[in-house]
Amino acid sequence: MCHAIVKGLNELVGNACRRVGIESEQVAEMAVVGNTAMHHLFLGVDAEFLAKSPFAPAIHSQSDFRGQDLGMRINPAGNVLVSNTANKNYFNGVWIQS
Repeated sequence: MCHAIVKGLNELVGNACRRVGIESEQVAEMAVVGNTAMHHLFLGVDAEFLAKSPFAPAIHSQSDFRGQDLGMRINPAGNVLVSNTANKNYFNGVWIQS
């Protein structure tokens, strides 16, 4: 599942970059926001414990990862911020940089 998600995100990044006329390697930072299950699937973390109450998420707050470590086709030194929808900087599908 992780590979399918990364492949899909890479396609979205590639499409967005083509639309604005840049190479995906020019992307220095991206944000991935979702619920706890989506974080586990995207990061390739075992989601077994999410089915049991109380569940123990692998990520409790926003976390930074190197894009190349996750298989993202962005700048090799690029950062991927993974945050949940409860993050105060995320509102209705829009990432608010403060």
